[in-house]
Parts: sequence; structure tokens; C-alpha cells
Amino acid sequence: ARAVIEHSECNLVLSDDGLQHYALGRDIEIAVIDGVRRFGNGRLLPAGPLREPLSRLGEVDLVVVNGGTDDSEYKMQVQVVQAYKLDDVSMDRALADFHGTAVHAIAGTATQQCSDRHFYVLDVYWDRVDVTSFKQNGFGEHAEFVPVPSEVEEFRTRNRGGTYTGVKKNNLEIVVRGVVVKKRVGFRGQETRQNSDAVSGKGKAYRNYFQTLIDELREKYQFTNAKIGHPKKVHSFSSGISGIRFKASFAQGGKARTELYINVGDVEKNKALFDWLYDQKLNIHSKLGKQIEWERLDDKRASRIAIYRDGSIQSNEEELIAMRDWHIENLKIFKNIFSPLIKEGLKAIK
Repeated sequence: ARAVIEHSECNLVLSDDGLQHYALGRDIEIAVIDGVRRFGNGRLLPAGPLREPLSRLGEVDLVVVNGGTDDSEYKMQVQVVQAYKLDDVSMDRALADFHGTAVHAIAGTATQQCSDRHFYVLDVYWDRVDVTSFKQNGFGEHAEFVPVPSEVEEFRTRNRGGTYTGVKKNNLEIVVRGVVVKKRVGFRGQETRQNSDAVSGKGKAYRNYFQTLIDELREKYQFTNAKIGHPKKVHSFSSGISGIRFKASFAQGGKARTELYINVGDVEKNKALFDWLYDQKLNIHSKLGKQIEWERLDDKRASRIAIYRDGSIQSNEEELIAMRDWHIENLKIFKNIFSPLIKEGLKAIK
């Protein structure tokens, strides 16, 4: 990815399944939850399915649920769009073209539940176009599908040491021999990527507040590239260093908060960086000119350095404008003061 950025016009890298790789810098973090399995027993590997604790969800920019039913969540659904030839994606077929044919689908996924979900989606569509039969075979993730010469009336795929063989009938469309169903991820509701009808009154107030805040930070101060405000009580901004973020939020007790949030993934490293910054507090206080709360949070993995003021999202419009100005001004100050210190501190604690 680094080579592509350096030697081409690429300006966007999407990392699938990479949130836990803290050495990888990121501007936006999106956590996707399986709407069926969700969090399992809630434990980390190897005792459970989680790679990070549930508290990590409070730090990402967006939480999306694949197949969720809770209207308070961002929901994602899979839509079958078109069928494409594997060896020539310029050739496609509308699903209606499969009317009156037999269809054989193959999926190679991490779990049987994933395969079942793919097949269920396909099954619904095949019913609509009235195929004569629908056959399916699920394989493990990264299964090796081996094409065979066109004159041979069969196909094979190796899967975890075994081999599966199927016979090609005259009216059988074999996925591994040339047809794959392309998926498109779409968000239900409006083009703002969320179902606005499902957001509570307070959620809408948070979204409007942070939308105006990030628009001003982006357009007036080039502070962020973020474009979408979310119906949450916190919005975080990248510091340029993985796991360390600047945040504007509404805290408990009717308080608004601007903070530096330290969570580089390792408890000892988090606390060591916090302690190093704390040793610089006289210098930091003199530059900031405001009362700082040093929250080491010994019972948690992360640490926080914050300032507070009175206010809530239910304040009147005049107070919200003043609060937003306060958030913006202090986010800028925090970034100017802490950005060089964070880099110096990380070097010092190695």
C-alpha cells in the first residue's frame, strides 16, 4: 500500500480487518458487526471471538451492523447487483437472464454462517427470476478454485486438503467456471448513510451539532477531512498517530469536554506516555492557560487529558453555538500543543 501511494496517484487506502494493527495509521475507523453473531460471549481471543474489547467501539468513527435489526444502529445490507465472468469482468449478465436455467453457487468464507448468508441472499433472487434449480457448496476461506480446460465436462476445487468435483450439465451455470455474483454494500434510508427516522431526538441534536463543528474545522481550519456528523455524543479526530485522537464530546454531569485520548493498544505504553506528558504539565499549563484534568484511568487501558465546561446537547441554541466555538478553539489548541509532544514522548518511552 505504501508503494502504491508513493509511486501512483492513489490517495486512499482501505484496510479490511485491520483495526487492531495499531502501527497502521488511519484517518477513519469503521467497525463492522455481524448482526447475527454480534459479540458472542463477549470475550477476547482465544476465550471468545473478539480481537479487541467492546470498549474499543467507543473510539471508532462509525459502527455498522451487517444484518442488524436494532433501529438505533447503522444497518448494512447485501444486494445482488449483477453476474460477472471471472476471467473477463467486462462481460456481465442481468439476473433475469438466468430464467429457466439451473444455477450452482460456490462460496469460500471464514465460517459456515457466512456461506449460509450468501446462499440465502442468492436463493431469494433465484426465486424471483425462476431458475429451474439452485445448487450450493460452501468451502473454507481462501479455498483454491482450480479451473479446467473448457473441453472437460467438470470442475474441481481444492479445499483444506480435499478435492470437490462437480459435473457440468448442458444448462448448468457453474460459478467457478465463469460466473460470480458481485455484492454491493448499501445503507438503508437516506443518502446520508443512516436511517434518519430511526435516530432519536437527542441523536439528531448530536448529529447536527457535530456536523456544523466538523464542517467548520474542515473548511475554515483544514483540521480534518471528516464530512459526516454522527448521532453520538462524541466525535474524534485523528492526531496522525494510531491510537491517539483528539475528541470533542459531551460527558456525564452536564459537561462538554475537549480531550486528548491515548490508547495505542498497550496498557503500559499508554500509561508511560501519559506519565511522560504529565511531567511536562507546567509547560503545557502555561501554553494552554486553562485548568487541565489529568485522567490516568488506572482501571482502564486508555488515558485521557481533558478540559471541561458546563453544557449539554439540550442547551438552548445560543449556548450550543458558544459551546461549539469552545470545542473548535480548544481542539485547535490541543492539536498545536500536544502534537509535537506526543511524538517526543513516544520516542522517550521506547
